[in-house]
Amino acid sequence: MLITLNKKTHGEAFTLAAWVAAAISKDPTKEYLQHVKYTGSELVATDGHRLHKAEIDLQAPAGLYQVLKSTRTDLILALNENAPDYPDYTRVMPKNPAERTLDCSELECKGAYIGITRAMSEGYGLARDLFDTAFAQATAVEIRDGRSPVVLTGPGTYALVMPLKVKAPKECRP
Repeated sequence: MLITLNKKTHGEAFTLAAWVAAAISKDPTKEYLQHVKYTGSELVATDGHRLHKAEIDLQAPAGLYQVLKSTRTDLILALNENAPDYPDYTRVMPKNPAERTLDCSELECKGAYIGITRAMSEGYGLARDLFDTAFAQATAVEIRDGRSPVVLTGPGTYALVMPLKVKAPKECRP
């Protein structure tokens, strides 16, 4: 089973599916994360550092799909019936309420990243490229305790970016 989406003919469905597919793992040792999972109403992908999920009707059977082609205008997914089991991604989704929720309409992308990383616990940060990709579909950003995943939500979308332990630049060290 192939799912072919084109930007011109499928519009928002293409945009959301391509956004989700951007989160698959590129690590050859993580074959189980090199697919997108389609539940019949949601498309999900994770690479272990981020998770993208979107409500979308692909009019296709549920299962794990391999990304055969992903360009700025085309996305082709193939059902892989022999794929390894996909992990239970819901286990990493925070259950506790956010300490702060920021409205993305009030944030510029550059300012959002800086403000959110400053709100995190000392010694933790976010990978900028993972944050920027997730932020593309966000209308709200949820911050918890500064060491928990940052959650970005939008209409029918959910993204999670795991914090990374970071070292302070040499000029900032005592």
